[in-house]
Amino acid sequence: MDILLKIGKDRAYGNILLRNALEALQDARERAFATELANGCLRNLIFLDHAIGSVSAVPVGKLKPVILGILRVGAYQLLFLERVPASAAVDEAVKAARRRGFGNLAGFVNAVLRNIARKAEAAGMGGQNGAFIKEAAMNNAIKTEATGIGSFKNEAVIKEAFGLPDFEREPLRRLSVEYSVPMWIVETVAAQRGLEKAADFCRGSAGAPYVGLCVNTLKTDRHCLIGILKGEGAEVAEEVFHENFVSVTGFSGIAERKSFLDGLYHVMDPGAAAPVDMLAPEPGDEVLDMCAAPGGKAFYAAYKMADRGLVAAWDVYPRKVGLIAESARRLGVTAVAPELMDAAKPRSSRKYGKVLLDAPCSGLGVLKKKPDIRYSLRKEDLAPLAAIQRELLASAAELCAPGGLVVYSTCTVNADENEANAAWFAERFGFGLEKESVTFPRAGADGFYAAALRNNICGS
Repeated sequence: MDILLKIGKDRAYGNILLRNALEALQDARERAFATELANGCLRNLIFLDHAIGSVSAVPVGKLKPVILGILRVGAYQLLFLERVPASAAVDEAVKAARRRGFGNLAGFVNAVLRNIARKAEAAGMGGQNGAFIKEAAMNNAIKTEATGIGSFKNEAVIKEAFGLPDFEREPLRRLSVEYSVPMWIVETVAAQRGLEKAADFCRGSAGAPYVGLCVNTLKTDRHCLIGILKGEGAEVAEEVFHENFVSVTGFSGIAERKSFLDGLYHVMDPGAAAPVDMLAPEPGDEVLDMCAAPGGKAFYAAYKMADRGLVAAWDVYPRKVGLIAESARRLGVTAVAPELMDAAKPRSSRKYGKVLLDAPCSGLGVLKKKPDIRYSLRKEDLAPLAAIQRELLASAAELCAPGGLVVYSTCTVNADENEANAAWFAERFGFGLEKESVTFPRAGADGFYAAALRNNICGS
C-alpha cells in the first residue's frame, strides 16, 4: 500500500521502493508475496479502481488515499490470486485500516471488499455457466512469477463480472480499463498505429513477464544452460523467443544461483536483442554502445564477436560503469571496455564502424516489467524525451566512421521517439535508412524499436 501511495504521489520508481521495502522481510515467501502484491496491483490498477467503484457508495476519486490503497491491495488478492482465502484478504485489509488510524472506516473497507468477493464468486461459480467458467479458469490459470503464491484466477472471467465498457461503443476506454493502461497512452498508440495495434499493445503489456536470460555462448550453449537451470529449480518456457535466450519463471534470487555466479548468462529480455542483431557485430569489430548500462547489449555484442575486438561501453554515471565492469568480470568478457562518458558531450574524437544508441525513452514497450511507468509517465514528458534523443543522435553522427552504421533503438512504441527521430537523423546528417522494425510487447518479450542507418557521407 505504501508503495502504491508513493508512486501515485511522488511518481517514484516502483523497483527502488520495492527493493527497499523487501529489506525488512526475512522470509523468502513473504518477499515473494510482497513483490506479487505490489507489481500485481500496479499492472491492474485501473481495473481495480473500476471494480472498487462498481460496489462502493463513495466514488473512487473521493476516497482517502490510504483507504483506496488498502482497497486496491485487498481487491487484487480477491480477484486475481487463487490461493489467498477471501476471509484472510478482507480481515488483513480491515486491520490495516485500523492500524493507520482509520478505525471509523474499517466497516466501510469490510463492506466494499465483501461486495467485490461476492460479485466475483457469483460470476465464477454461480449461474448456468458456472461449470464452463470453472473449467475455463482451470485451463487458463497460469503460474505466478513469485514462487509459492499459487495460480492466478481466470482474468477474463473476473473482469467481465464487473461490467467492462462496451468495445463497439468505447473501444479505447475498454482497452484502458481491461488492461489497466492509462487512457492517454491508449489514445496515443491508437492515433499513431490504429485501433488493432493499440489492442495488441494493451494485451501484450498485461500479465506477469518472463525473466529473459541471454546465453553466454563463450561458456555454454542454450541446450546445456536449460539443463542447468532446470537442475536449479527454474521453470523454463517452452516457447523459443530468440535462439540465444532462455525465458524462465519461478526463479527468484537469481544473483545467488551458481549458474549466475559462474557467468553462464546475463539477465536481458529477448526483445532487446533486435538492435544488436541489426548491428551485426563480428569478431574484430570496433563497436560503441553509447548508453550501455546495465550492459546487456554490450555483452551480447561481445558474445557475437567471440570476445575479439572492442565494445566501448559508455555511461554517464560512475556507479553504473562500475556495475558493467563487475558483470564483465563475472561473464569472463574482455572485449567490453566500460568508460565514464556523457554520450551527449563525448570527450572522444574516435570514430567507430558500428555505433549502438539505445536511447533513454518513455519505456512504453516494457510496461510488464516496469508497471509503475503507467502512472509515473505523463504525456507532457514525451516531447522532452524526443529532444534528448535527438541530441544523442547528433552525437552518434559525429562518432560514426565514414560508411559506418548507427543503430538507433528504444524500448517504446511511440512513433515520435522512434520513426520520426530516425527520419530526422537520416535527413539532417546524410545517413541512409537501411532497416527499421517495431515490435510490440507480447507474452515472452518486451516491445522495441530499432533502425539501422548508414553513414553515406565520405570523410564525415
